Amino acid sequence: MSKIRERFFKEGKLVQIPKKEKMKLQLFDELIQSFDRNREYKEQEVNEVLMGAYPDYAILRRYLVDYGYLRRTDDGSEYQVDTDVTLKFYDDSYYGELKEYVLTKEDEHFSSMPLDALKSCENNDEKNMVLMIQRRQVAGVFILQSGKVVEKYTDNPDALVMFSYSVDSNKQGRGVATDSFRKLDDFVNENYEGINEVVLGVNVRNEAAQYVYRKGGFKNTGRSFVGPVGRQKIMRKEIRS
Repeated sequence: MSKIRERFFKEGKLVQIPKKEKMKLQLFDELIQSFDRNREYKEQEVNEVLMGAYPDYAILRRYLVDYGYLRRTDDGSEYQVDTDVTLKFYDDSYYGELKEYVLTKEDEHFSSMPLDALKSCENNDEKNMVLMIQRRQVAGVFILQSGKVVEKYTDNPDALVMFSYSVDSNKQGRGVATDSFRKLDDFVNENYEGINEVVLGVNVRNEAAQYVYRKGGFKNTGRSFVGPVGRQKIMRKEIRS
């Protein structure tokens, strides 16, 4: 973000909109921080916020809508920060984004870096990396695995195991986790046959992750096991068709 400010801001004001797509997205990531994602804005209110950053506030407003940062009502009278997430299987076009994925040291202690998680999927048809796409960018990742490993977590043969769930540290606090779990049932139903449960193991010391999973519909099973970094609670989420 400092490069954006050094190149495109002067005395706190935006003097030029970047032409490169990557830098545009970084700019929009910064601009959207001025909006509260829990409230609706009249168009004039949006204009007033953006006016403080750039004289041509209308083009900024249009960009934020077109790039999925702001959602506009059908009649165009109100706007809200768009937190929608799309789930999709990994493909190589996203490799560059995974290389730039950021996790804090604490997050990295409990979850794999995406490239390491991706490597674990190589030559394994039972493991698939899923991307959480928000505003045209990879905002998070996780792995879904079928097969014999399921027996370690549940007696239900119609289950998948979720591994390596994380949200990019630079993209936390904008509803990525909440919306990813809201979309999980539909994603599983569309891509897997006969699955009615997703299970996972979460470190007993990782209370923040446990809170996120509970909020996303996962429930504690009362079972646990010892993993590479300590005891893991087993949690489950029912997948409804």
